[in-house]
Amino acid sequence: MMRWQQKDNLRLGSNLVELLLRQRRPFLMVDFIGSFSPGAPPALEAGRQITANEPWFDGHFPGLHIWPGSLTIEGLGQTAS
Repeated sequence: MMRWQQKDNLRLGSNLVELLLRQRRPFLMVDFIGSFSPGAPPALEAGRQITANEPWFDGHFPGLHIWPGSLTIEGLGQTAS
C-alpha cells in the first residue's frame, strides 16, 4: 500500500473532495487529497483507492484487470480542477 507524505497539514478525505468536485461515483476519480504546496510551482498530491471490484474491470479486460488510461486522464483533470 502506497503512503502519501504530507508536505503541509492538509489531508482531505472523500467527503470533502465531494464538496469540491461536481463529479459523483462511479465517475469521481479522486478519493483524497494528500498534500498541497502553493509554492512556485504549486504541487498537489491526490489519489484513488482501486479495487478489483471496480465496474470498469468487467469489460476491460475479463480475467485481466487493466485500469483504463482514459480514467487516469479523467482523474488528472478532476485533480487539477
